[in-house]
Amino acid sequence: MSILETALRERNKMLEQQADQYAGAVDSLSNRLAEALRRLAPHDPDYVRGEAPDLVPDAPTLPVEDHGGSVMPLTVHEE
Repeated sequence: MSILETALRERNKMLEQQADQYAGAVDSLSNRLAEALRRLAPHDPDYVRGEAPDLVPDAPTLPVEDHGGSVMPLTVHEE
């Protein structure tokens, strides 16, 4: 085996180990993000649903009864 071939094999092995380390780090970050989103879900379900729809079930649609009355729009005054 030539010196170049040996060096390339060692380099390849190092790169594979580094790729494994990065894969582990990505898995860890993914788990931490999922946990953070689960904790955030009760406080801001719309945001979490937009980022990770599988973590928050769709909001149930409640039936709205119409009694023929009109609804006035809500006006917010900034101070």
